[in-house]
Amino acid sequence: QLGRIEDAFSVLTRLTSIRDLPESISEEAHVCLGEIEIRRKNFKNARRHLHIALNLQPDHARAHYLMGLAIRSRQDNRQEKASEHFERCRELETKQLDCLARAGLLLVRRGHTEKGLEKLRSAWEQSENDPHFLSHLLLHQEHYHQ
Repeated sequence: QLGRIEDAFSVLTRLTSIRDLPESISEEAHVCLGEIEIRRKNFKNARRHLHIALNLQPDHARAHYLMGLAIRSRQDNRQEKASEHFERCRELETKQLDCLARAGLLLVRRGHTEKGLEKLRSAWEQSENDPHFLSHLLLHQEHYHQ
């Protein structure tokens, strides 16, 4: 699978270098490149690609979600910005409970416990108390601390 990801990365990189590439194709290519860079743990490059995608299409929910992930990886005081991207994703796609939950987790980590727990409760209730959602959330929480 790693070879396919590298092939995709190479093709997408070449694609984004084409002059006169339609913005919608460039936007999607940069979102895909950003996602690949997140998988590679190259968060700085991921943020660069996602910044380009969001400049082309500010209302791209997936790009906001991925940008939240890429920013969250930083060890500085930018966690509020990550939360903003998760919340924007949620505004654009109301069914994105993962965005709401991640925003809640970041708020709790930043000391905004009440507001964070409110978002986590809301995500849990909207998931209709789905144990798979809770499992998914806990796995991501554990992965975050590794």
